[in-house]
Amino acid sequence: PVADPNSWWQGLVCWGKLRGVGVTKTPFVRLTVAPLVGHTSLTFLTPVSGWLPGDKIALPDTRQRYPGTAWADQCEEVTIASVAGNGMSVTLTSPVQFAHANSRTPAGVPLDFPHAANLTRSTKISSFAPSGVRANIAMTGRADVKLVGVEVIDCGRTTIARTDIPGNRKGRYPLHCHHLFGPAVPTEPWQYEIDNCSIHTSNPDIKWALTIHSTHWGKASNNVLWGHGGAALMTESGDETGNLISGNFGGKVKASGNSMNSRFDINEFGHEGTVFWLRGPRNRLKDNVATSGQNGYVISMWELGNIRLSPAPGVDPHNEPLVDARGIPLLECSGNECYGQLDSGWSIWNLGADYSQSRTTQPSLITNTKIWHVGSYGYYGYPTAFLTWDGYQAHGDIALLHMNTTGWWSGDYMCVEARLKNAHITGYRAGIACPYKS
Repeated sequence: PVADPNSWWQGLVCWGKLRGVGVTKTPFVRLTVAPLVGHTSLTFLTPVSGWLPGDKIALPDTRQRYPGTAWADQCEEVTIASVAGNGMSVTLTSPVQFAHANSRTPAGVPLDFPHAANLTRSTKISSFAPSGVRANIAMTGRADVKLVGVEVIDCGRTTIARTDIPGNRKGRYPLHCHHLFGPAVPTEPWQYEIDNCSIHTSNPDIKWALTIHSTHWGKASNNVLWGHGGAALMTESGDETGNLISGNFGGKVKASGNSMNSRFDINEFGHEGTVFWLRGPRNRLKDNVATSGQNGYVISMWELGNIRLSPAPGVDPHNEPLVDARGIPLLECSGNECYGQLDSGWSIWNLGADYSQSRTTQPSLITNTKIWHVGSYGYYGYPTAFLTWDGYQAHGDIALLHMNTTGWWSGDYMCVEARLKNAHITGYRAGIACPYKS
Protein backbone atom coordinates (compact mmCIF):
# COMPACT_ATOMS: atom_id res chain seq x y z
CA PRO A 1 0.00 0.00 0.00
CA VAL A 2 2.85 2.43 0.73
CA ALA A 3 4.78 1.61 -2.44
CA ASP A 4 1.62 1.57 -4.57
CA PRO A 5 -0.93 3.92 -2.98
CA ASN A 6 -3.15 3.95 -6.09
CA SER A 7 -3.41 0.16 -6.19
CA TRP A 8 -2.07 -0.48 -9.69
CA TRP A 9 -0.09 -3.47 -8.42
CA GLN A 10 -0.70 -7.00 -9.71
CA GLY A 11 -1.67 -5.54 -13.07
CA LEU A 12 -0.10 -4.54 -16.37
CA VAL A 13 0.38 -0.81 -17.01
CA CYS A 14 1.88 -0.03 -20.40
CA TRP A 15 3.60 3.24 -21.32
CA GLY A 16 5.79 1.72 -24.02
CA LYS A 17 5.24 -0.89 -26.71
CA LEU A 18 2.77 -3.73 -26.24
CA ARG A 19 2.23 -6.53 -28.72
CA GLY A 20 -0.02 -9.52 -28.21
CA VAL A 21 -0.61 -11.76 -31.22
CA GLY A 22 -2.60 -14.96 -31.46
CA VAL A 23 -4.25 -16.95 -34.22
CA THR A 24 -7.19 -14.97 -35.58
CA LYS A 25 -10.50 -16.71 -36.03
CA THR A 26 -14.09 -15.94 -36.92
CA PRO A 27 -15.18 -14.09 -33.76
CA PHE A 28 -18.90 -14.83 -34.09
CA VAL A 29 -21.30 -16.13 -36.70
CA ARG A 30 -25.04 -16.12 -37.32
CA LEU A 31 -26.84 -19.43 -36.97
CA THR A 32 -29.36 -20.85 -39.46
CA VAL A 33 -31.03 -23.17 -36.96
CA ALA A 34 -32.12 -21.85 -33.58
CA PRO A 35 -30.47 -23.95 -30.84
CA LEU A 36 -33.13 -25.66 -28.75
CA VAL A 37 -32.96 -27.76 -25.60
CA GLY A 38 -31.17 -31.03 -26.36
CA HIS A 39 -29.52 -29.95 -29.62
CA THR A 40 -25.95 -31.22 -29.96
CA SER A 41 -24.84 -29.22 -32.99
CA LEU A 42 -24.78 -25.65 -34.32
CA THR A 43 -25.30 -24.77 -37.99
CA PHE A 44 -23.94 -21.53 -39.46
CA LEU A 45 -24.95 -19.07 -42.16
CA THR A 46 -21.33 -18.68 -43.31
CA PRO A 47 -18.26 -20.89 -42.73
CA VAL A 48 -16.12 -20.28 -39.66
CA SER A 49 -12.34 -20.10 -39.71
CA GLY A 50 -10.03 -21.13 -36.88
CA TRP A 51 -12.67 -22.85 -34.72
CA LEU A 52 -11.28 -25.98 -33.04
CA PRO A 53 -12.41 -28.82 -30.78
CA GLY A 54 -12.30 -27.59 -27.18
CA ASP A 55 -13.22 -23.99 -28.04
CA LYS A 56 -15.82 -22.40 -25.74
CA ILE A 57 -18.85 -20.96 -27.53
CA ALA A 58 -21.23 -18.39 -26.04
CA LEU A 59 -24.93 -18.53 -26.88
CA PRO A 60 -27.06 -15.49 -25.94
CA ASP A 61 -30.46 -15.45 -24.30
CA THR A 62 -32.82 -14.48 -27.14
CA ARG A 63 -36.12 -14.31 -25.27
CA GLN A 64 -37.96 -11.01 -25.29
CA ARG A 65 -38.18 -9.67 -21.77
CA TYR A 66 -41.57 -8.74 -20.34
CA PRO A 67 -41.48 -4.95 -19.90
CA GLY A 68 -40.41 -3.91 -16.42
CA THR A 69 -39.33 -7.37 -15.29
CA ALA A 70 -35.92 -8.58 -14.14
CA TRP A 71 -33.63 -10.64 -16.32
CA ALA A 72 -33.53 -14.37 -15.62
CA ASP A 73 -30.34 -15.40 -17.39
CA GLN A 74 -30.52 -18.16 -19.98
CA CYS A 75 -27.23 -17.42 -21.71
CA GLU A 76 -24.95 -20.41 -21.85
CA GLU A 77 -21.51 -21.59 -22.89
CA VAL A 78 -20.96 -24.82 -24.80
CA THR A 79 -17.83 -26.64 -25.96
CA ILE A 80 -16.97 -27.78 -29.48
CA ALA A 81 -16.40 -31.51 -29.96
CA SER A 82 -15.72 -31.37 -33.71
CA VAL A 83 -15.85 -28.95 -36.64
CA ALA A 84 -17.26 -29.84 -40.07
CA GLY A 85 -14.70 -29.82 -42.86
CA ASN A 86 -16.50 -27.00 -44.66
CA GLY A 87 -16.74 -24.90 -41.48
CA MET A 88 -20.54 -24.70 -41.71
CA SER A 89 -21.34 -26.52 -38.46
CA VAL A 90 -19.92 -27.89 -35.21
CA THR A 91 -20.93 -30.71 -32.89
CA LEU A 92 -20.93 -30.11 -29.14
CA THR A 93 -19.60 -32.09 -26.19
CA SER A 94 -22.93 -31.79 -24.37
CA PRO A 95 -26.49 -30.80 -25.32
CA VAL A 96 -27.82 -27.24 -25.32
CA GLN A 97 -29.59 -26.47 -22.03
CA PHE A 98 -31.90 -23.60 -23.08
CA ALA A 99 -33.86 -22.55 -26.15
CA HIS A 100 -32.31 -19.70 -28.18
CA ALA A 101 -35.16 -18.84 -30.52
CA ASN A 102 -35.12 -16.73 -33.66
CA SER A 103 -37.50 -13.89 -34.51
CA ARG A 104 -40.54 -14.37 -36.77
CA THR A 105 -42.98 -12.31 -38.77
CA PRO A 106 -46.57 -12.00 -37.51
CA ALA A 107 -47.37 -14.83 -39.97
CA GLY A 108 -44.75 -17.06 -38.35
CA VAL A 109 -42.08 -16.84 -41.07
CA PRO A 110 -38.51 -16.96 -39.62
CA LEU A 111 -36.66 -13.64 -39.71
CA ASP A 112 -33.40 -13.29 -37.80
CA PHE A 113 -31.40 -15.99 -36.05
CA PRO A 114 -29.03 -15.49 -33.11
CA HIS A 115 -25.25 -15.75 -33.16
CA ALA A 116 -22.66 -18.07 -31.67
CA ALA A 117 -19.52 -16.35 -30.38
CA ASN A 118 -16.13 -17.99 -29.88
CA LEU A 119 -14.53 -17.16 -26.51
CA THR A 120 -11.27 -19.06 -27.07
CA ARG A 121 -8.00 -17.60 -28.43
CA SER A 122 -4.53 -19.08 -28.68
CA THR A 123 -2.77 -16.29 -26.77
CA LYS A 124 -4.11 -15.73 -23.25
CA ILE A 125 -3.78 -13.15 -20.48
CA SER A 126 -5.40 -14.09 -17.19
CA SER A 127 -5.34 -13.24 -13.52
CA PHE A 128 -3.16 -15.52 -11.41
CA ALA A 129 -5.87 -15.60 -8.73
CA PRO A 130 -9.30 -14.79 -10.24
CA SER A 131 -11.00 -15.20 -6.86
CA GLY A 132 -8.36 -13.05 -5.13
CA VAL A 133 -6.80 -9.76 -6.25
CA ARG A 134 -7.43 -9.76 -9.98
CA ALA A 135 -5.11 -8.20 -12.53
CA ASN A 136 -6.07 -5.09 -14.48
CA ILE A 137 -4.57 -3.98 -17.80
CA ALA A 138 -4.09 -0.27 -18.55
CA MET A 139 -2.45 1.29 -21.62
CA THR A 140 -1.76 5.01 -21.50
CA GLY A 141 0.11 8.03 -22.85
CA ARG A 142 2.20 7.46 -25.95
CA ALA A 143 2.07 3.68 -25.67
CA ASP A 144 2.18 1.74 -28.94
CA VAL A 145 -0.45 -0.98 -28.53
CA LYS A 146 -1.54 -3.80 -30.82
CA LEU A 147 -3.47 -6.81 -29.50
CA VAL A 148 -4.73 -9.27 -32.11
CA GLY A 149 -6.20 -12.69 -31.34
CA VAL A 150 -5.72 -12.40 -27.56
CA GLU A 151 -8.02 -13.87 -24.88
CA VAL A 152 -8.30 -11.79 -21.68
CA ILE A 153 -9.74 -13.97 -18.93
CA ASP A 154 -10.96 -13.01 -15.44
CA CYS A 155 -9.19 -9.66 -15.28
CA GLY A 156 -10.30 -6.38 -13.71
CA ARG A 157 -11.07 -5.32 -10.11
CA THR A 158 -13.52 -2.41 -10.38
CA THR A 159 -17.10 -3.61 -9.87
CA ILE A 160 -20.53 -2.21 -10.73
CA ALA A 161 -20.97 -1.02 -7.14
CA ARG A 162 -20.54 2.72 -6.57
CA THR A 163 -16.90 3.75 -6.91
CA ASP A 164 -17.09 6.05 -3.89
CA ILE A 165 -17.35 2.92 -1.76
CA PRO A 166 -13.96 2.29 -0.10
CA GLY A 167 -12.03 -0.44 -1.88
CA ASN A 168 -13.83 -0.14 -5.23
CA ARG A 169 -11.31 1.94 -7.13
CA LYS A 170 -12.35 3.44 -10.43
CA GLY A 171 -10.33 2.54 -13.52
CA ARG A 172 -9.08 -0.97 -12.65
CA TYR A 173 -10.79 -2.49 -15.65
CA PRO A 174 -9.97 -5.70 -17.58
CA LEU A 175 -8.68 -3.85 -20.68
CA HIS A 176 -8.41 -0.08 -20.32
CA CYS A 177 -7.27 2.41 -22.96
CA HIS A 178 -6.62 5.29 -20.58
CA HIS A 179 -5.73 8.64 -22.20
CA LEU A 180 -3.98 6.56 -24.84
CA PHE A 181 -2.85 8.91 -27.60
CA GLY A 182 -0.49 6.50 -29.32
CA PRO A 183 2.75 7.46 -31.07
CA ALA A 184 3.22 11.18 -31.72
CA VAL A 185 4.34 10.25 -35.23
CA PRO A 186 1.95 7.48 -36.32
CA THR A 187 3.57 4.40 -37.86
CA GLU A 188 0.43 2.26 -38.12
CA PRO A 189 -3.00 2.96 -39.65
CA TRP A 190 -4.44 3.17 -36.11
CA GLN A 191 -3.17 4.81 -32.93
CA TYR A 192 -3.92 1.53 -31.15
CA GLU A 193 -5.48 -1.73 -32.29
CA ILE A 194 -7.55 -4.27 -30.36
CA ASP A 195 -8.79 -6.75 -32.92
CA ASN A 196 -10.19 -10.29 -32.85
CA CYS A 197 -9.78 -10.54 -29.09
CA SER A 198 -12.02 -12.21 -26.52
CA ILE A 199 -12.58 -10.58 -23.13
CA HIS A 200 -14.67 -12.61 -20.69
CA THR A 201 -15.03 -13.24 -16.99
CA SER A 202 -16.59 -15.65 -14.52
CA ASN A 203 -17.47 -12.76 -12.16
CA PRO A 204 -20.40 -10.76 -13.60
CA ASP A 205 -19.87 -7.89 -11.14
CA ILE A 206 -16.58 -6.88 -12.80
CA LYS A 207 -17.09 -3.62 -14.69
CA TRP A 208 -16.64 -3.11 -18.44
CA ALA A 209 -14.82 -5.59 -20.66
CA LEU A 210 -13.23 -2.91 -22.89
CA THR A 211 -12.88 0.73 -21.83
CA ILE A 212 -11.92 3.53 -24.22
CA HIS A 213 -11.21 6.58 -22.07
CA SER A 214 -10.10 9.92 -23.57
CA THR A 215 -8.47 7.84 -26.30
CA HIS A 216 -8.61 8.62 -30.01
CA TRP A 217 -8.19 7.33 -33.57
CA GLY A 218 -7.87 3.67 -32.66
CA LYS A 219 -9.48 0.43 -33.76
CA ALA A 220 -11.57 -1.84 -31.54
CA SER A 221 -13.00 -4.38 -33.94
CA ASN A 222 -14.10 -8.01 -34.25
CA ASN A 223 -13.93 -8.65 -30.52
CA VAL A 224 -16.12 -10.79 -28.27
CA LEU A 225 -17.01 -9.06 -24.99
CA TRP A 226 -18.87 -11.41 -22.66
CA GLY A 227 -20.10 -11.66 -19.09
CA HIS A 228 -19.13 -8.34 -17.47
CA GLY A 229 -21.11 -5.83 -15.44
CA GLY A 230 -22.39 -2.38 -16.33
CA ALA A 231 -21.37 -2.41 -20.00
CA ALA A 232 -19.42 -4.55 -22.43
CA LEU A 233 -17.76 -1.58 -24.17
CA MET A 234 -17.61 1.91 -22.65
CA THR A 235 -16.31 5.21 -23.99
CA GLU A 236 -15.90 6.85 -20.63
CA SER A 237 -15.38 10.62 -20.93
CA GLY A 238 -17.26 11.64 -24.08
CA ASP A 239 -14.29 13.31 -25.78
CA GLU A 240 -13.18 10.08 -27.47
CA THR A 241 -12.65 10.88 -31.15
CA GLY A 242 -12.33 8.90 -34.37
CA ASN A 243 -12.27 5.40 -32.88
CA LEU A 244 -13.53 2.61 -35.13
CA ILE A 245 -15.79 0.39 -33.02
CA SER A 246 -16.91 -2.24 -35.48
CA GLY A 247 -17.87 -5.86 -35.81
CA ASN A 248 -17.89 -6.54 -32.07
CA PHE A 249 -20.18 -8.97 -30.24
CA GLY A 250 -21.18 -7.92 -26.73
CA GLY A 251 -23.46 -9.77 -24.36
CA LYS A 252 -24.42 -11.18 -20.97
CA VAL A 253 -24.06 -7.80 -19.28
CA LYS A 254 -25.16 -7.58 -15.65
CA ALA A 255 -27.06 -4.49 -14.47
CA SER A 256 -26.40 -2.75 -11.16
CA GLY A 257 -30.11 -2.46 -10.47
CA ASN A 258 -29.84 1.36 -10.34
CA SER A 259 -31.19 3.74 -12.98
CA MET A 260 -28.73 5.18 -15.49
CA ASN A 261 -28.61 8.65 -13.91
CA SER A 262 -28.78 7.55 -10.26
CA ARG A 263 -25.04 8.14 -9.73
CA PHE A 264 -24.79 11.57 -11.30
CA ASP A 265 -23.59 12.88 -7.93
CA ILE A 266 -20.26 11.12 -8.56
CA ASN A 267 -20.37 11.47 -12.37
CA GLU A 268 -20.63 7.73 -12.81
CA PHE A 269 -22.36 6.11 -15.77
CA GLY A 270 -22.28 2.71 -17.41
CA HIS A 271 -23.42 0.62 -14.46
CA GLU A 272 -27.00 -0.12 -15.51
CA GLY A 273 -26.29 -2.90 -18.00
CA THR A 274 -25.99 -1.27 -21.45
CA VAL A 275 -23.96 -3.41 -23.85
CA PHE A 276 -22.41 -0.55 -25.90
CA TRP A 277 -22.27 2.71 -23.93
CA LEU A 278 -20.91 5.78 -25.72
CA ARG A 279 -20.52 8.98 -23.69
CA GLY A 280 -19.88 11.08 -26.81
CA PRO A 281 -20.84 11.28 -30.51
CA ARG A 282 -17.56 11.28 -32.43
CA ASN A 283 -16.75 7.60 -32.97
CA ARG A 284 -17.57 5.24 -35.81
CA LEU A 285 -20.03 2.63 -34.51
CA LYS A 286 -20.53 -0.03 -37.19
CA ASP A 287 -21.81 -3.60 -37.56
CA ASN A 288 -21.84 -4.49 -33.86
CA VAL A 289 -24.16 -6.95 -32.12
CA ALA A 290 -25.53 -6.31 -28.62
CA THR A 291 -27.52 -8.91 -26.71
CA SER A 292 -28.55 -10.06 -23.25
CA GLY A 293 -28.36 -7.06 -20.93
CA GLN A 294 -30.50 -4.10 -19.88
CA ASN A 295 -30.06 -1.91 -22.99
CA GLY A 296 -28.41 -2.48 -26.34
CA TYR A 297 -26.86 0.91 -27.20
CA VAL A 298 -26.72 4.24 -25.39
CA ILE A 299 -25.20 7.42 -26.84
CA SER A 300 -25.55 10.10 -24.20
CA MET A 301 -24.30 13.67 -24.00
CA TRP A 302 -26.53 14.37 -20.99
CA GLU A 303 -24.77 16.83 -18.65
CA LEU A 304 -21.52 16.27 -20.54
CA GLY A 305 -20.84 19.98 -21.05
CA ASN A 306 -17.93 21.23 -23.14
CA ILE A 307 -15.30 18.85 -24.48
CA ARG A 308 -12.05 18.98 -26.47
CA LEU A 309 -11.78 16.78 -29.57
CA SER A 310 -8.57 15.42 -31.07
CA PRO A 311 -8.26 16.91 -34.59
CA ALA A 312 -5.96 14.22 -36.02
CA PRO A 313 -4.19 10.96 -35.11
CA GLY A 314 -1.41 11.44 -32.58
CA VAL A 315 -2.63 14.88 -31.47
CA ASP A 316 -3.21 15.38 -27.75
CA PRO A 317 -6.45 17.40 -27.58
CA HIS A 318 -5.68 19.21 -24.32
CA ASN A 319 -4.87 22.45 -26.17
CA GLU A 320 -7.84 22.25 -28.54
CA PRO A 321 -10.81 24.62 -28.12
CA LEU A 322 -13.78 23.62 -26.00
CA VAL A 323 -17.00 22.77 -27.86
CA ASP A 324 -20.52 22.08 -26.60
CA ALA A 325 -21.00 18.30 -26.74
CA ARG A 326 -24.73 18.78 -27.37
CA GLY A 327 -23.99 20.57 -30.64
CA ILE A 328 -21.82 17.86 -32.22
CA PRO A 329 -23.34 15.43 -34.75
CA LEU A 330 -22.66 11.71 -34.93
CA LEU A 331 -19.56 10.76 -36.87
CA GLU A 332 -20.85 7.41 -38.18
CA CYS A 333 -23.42 4.87 -37.02
CA SER A 334 -24.52 2.00 -39.25
CA GLY A 335 -25.36 -1.69 -39.40
CA ASN A 336 -25.75 -2.28 -35.66
CA GLU A 337 -28.01 -5.02 -34.29
CA CYS A 338 -29.44 -5.86 -30.88
CA TYR A 339 -31.76 -8.54 -29.53
CA GLY A 340 -32.76 -10.73 -26.64
CA GLN A 341 -33.42 -9.89 -22.96
CA LEU A 342 -32.90 -6.16 -23.48
CA ASP A 343 -35.44 -3.75 -22.00
CA SER A 344 -34.65 -1.20 -24.72
CA GLY A 345 -32.62 -1.44 -27.91
CA TRP A 346 -31.41 2.15 -28.33
CA SER A 347 -31.43 5.32 -26.26
CA ILE A 348 -29.94 8.65 -27.38
CA TRP A 349 -29.61 11.66 -25.09
CA ASN A 350 -28.92 15.30 -26.00
CA LEU A 351 -27.75 14.77 -29.55
CA GLY A 352 -27.94 18.24 -31.07
CA ALA A 353 -30.43 19.46 -28.46
CA ASP A 354 -31.15 20.05 -24.80
CA TYR A 355 -34.53 19.92 -23.08
CA SER A 356 -35.75 23.23 -24.49
CA GLN A 357 -34.03 23.94 -27.82
CA SER A 358 -31.80 22.61 -30.57
CA ARG A 359 -28.05 23.20 -30.29
CA THR A 360 -27.10 22.60 -33.91
CA THR A 361 -28.48 22.34 -37.42
CA GLN A 362 -25.90 19.73 -38.42
CA PRO A 363 -27.54 16.41 -39.34
CA SER A 364 -26.85 13.03 -37.77
CA LEU A 365 -27.57 9.77 -39.60
CA ILE A 366 -28.11 6.23 -38.29
CA THR A 367 -28.51 3.57 -40.97
CA ASN A 368 -29.52 -0.09 -41.22
CA THR A 369 -30.40 -0.70 -37.58
CA LYS A 370 -31.81 -4.11 -36.67
CA ILE A 371 -33.69 -4.77 -33.41
CA TRP A 372 -35.58 -7.91 -32.41
CA HIS A 373 -37.02 -9.51 -29.28
CA VAL A 374 -36.38 -6.31 -27.30
CA GLY A 375 -38.77 -5.67 -24.43
CA SER A 376 -40.23 -2.22 -23.78
CA TYR A 377 -38.81 -0.01 -26.56
CA GLY A 378 -36.90 -0.61 -29.76
CA TYR A 379 -35.74 3.02 -29.55
CA TYR A 380 -36.39 5.43 -26.68
CA GLY A 381 -35.65 9.01 -27.65
CA TYR A 382 -34.42 11.78 -25.37
CA PRO A 383 -33.62 15.30 -26.71
CA THR A 384 -32.32 15.14 -30.30
CA ALA A 385 -32.15 17.45 -33.30
CA PHE A 386 -31.79 16.69 -37.00
CA LEU A 387 -31.45 12.95 -36.47
CA THR A 388 -32.41 10.61 -39.32
CA TRP A 389 -32.97 6.87 -38.96
CA ASP A 390 -32.77 5.19 -42.37
CA GLY A 391 -33.44 1.45 -42.69
CA TYR A 392 -34.76 0.96 -39.15
CA GLN A 393 -36.05 -2.57 -38.43
CA ALA A 394 -37.72 -3.64 -35.19
CA HIS A 395 -39.49 -6.97 -34.74
CA GLY A 396 -41.13 -7.95 -31.47
CA ASP A 397 -42.33 -11.33 -30.31
CA ILE A 398 -46.00 -11.46 -31.28
CA ALA A 399 -46.69 -13.64 -28.23
CA LEU A 400 -46.11 -10.48 -26.16
CA LEU A 401 -48.28 -8.23 -28.29
CA HIS A 402 -50.57 -7.65 -25.31
CA MET A 403 -47.73 -6.01 -23.35
CA ASN A 404 -46.94 -2.28 -23.37
CA THR A 405 -44.24 -2.29 -26.06
CA THR A 406 -43.26 0.32 -28.67
CA GLY A 407 -41.09 -0.10 -31.75
CA TRP A 408 -39.86 3.53 -31.99
CA TRP A 409 -40.62 6.09 -29.28
CA SER A 410 -39.89 9.83 -29.14
CA GLY A 411 -42.68 11.31 -27.08
CA ASP A 412 -42.39 14.16 -24.60
CA TYR A 413 -38.73 15.12 -25.07
CA MET A 414 -37.40 17.84 -27.38
CA CYS A 415 -37.20 16.34 -30.87
CA VAL A 416 -36.36 18.70 -33.74
CA GLU A 417 -36.54 17.57 -37.38
CA ALA A 418 -36.63 13.83 -36.70
CA ARG A 419 -36.80 11.56 -39.73
CA LEU A 420 -37.64 7.86 -39.84
CA LYS A 421 -37.13 6.41 -43.33
CA ASN A 422 -37.48 2.94 -44.84
CA ALA A 423 -38.62 1.51 -41.51
CA HIS A 424 -40.09 -1.95 -40.94
CA ILE A 425 -41.68 -2.45 -37.50
CA THR A 426 -43.74 -5.50 -36.52
CA GLY A 427 -44.80 -7.32 -33.37
CA TYR A 428 -45.06 -4.31 -31.04
CA ARG A 429 -48.25 -3.04 -29.43
CA ALA A 430 -47.43 0.45 -30.78
CA GLY A 431 -45.26 0.81 -33.85
CA ILE A 432 -44.24 4.49 -33.72
CA ALA A 433 -44.87 6.99 -30.92
CA CYS A 434 -44.39 10.36 -32.63
CA PRO A 435 -42.70 13.29 -30.90
CA TYR A 436 -44.87 16.20 -29.84
CA LYS A 437 -42.28 18.63 -28.47
CA SER A 438 -40.13 20.39 -31.05
